[in-house]
Amino acid sequence: PSMLIDSGSGRLSTIATGGTIFGSSSIIRVETISNGGLPSSFITPPILDEGKMYLSRISSFNGNSWSDSTISHNSISPSKCAPSPPRDVLVNVLSDTELGVSWKAPVFEGGASIAGYKIVWGDNDDMVPASQLFFLLDNLDPEESFLVSVTAFSSRGFSDPALAKPLLCPMELIESITL
Repeated sequence: PSMLIDSGSGRLSTIATGGTIFGSSSIIRVETISNGGLPSSFITPPILDEGKMYLSRISSFNGNSWSDSTISHNSISPSKCAPSPPRDVLVNVLSDTELGVSWKAPVFEGGASIAGYKIVWGDNDDMVPASQLFFLLDNLDPEESFLVSVTAFSSRGFSDPALAKPLLCPMELIESITL
């Protein structure tokens, strides 16, 4: 359970899910999402009450002083929902008949623990428990191409599928093989 605050569109907006908040000065931890850029969404600690109305207020700090606060235009009430998609879904060619798929857990669980993941390739699919962040596709036809996706699921539903990106070999490895 947490509150997601998005300031990337130029207009502050919030989305929330279950938990409990204590006091009136909750702190939001901000992390750099990509080098050279500023993050546009932040997640509060998972301590919000489901059914209670919340506004978000954001101030920035430049190392010397704090800016004036910006307050969201809407109040929201947390509710549980499906998780966000798995992150960093990669597919790696292991042999002419095997592909390895790996991923990271979703950023947002939706207020319920992740129960597992559904892996889809071609007309096939399989499910693995939440503790497993990889899957081996084997006995594949080397003449066939596959689109691979991974979906997270919990008691609140299924995330959107995350398409696997091919894991590229480092140039040093390619050069050492071709020498």
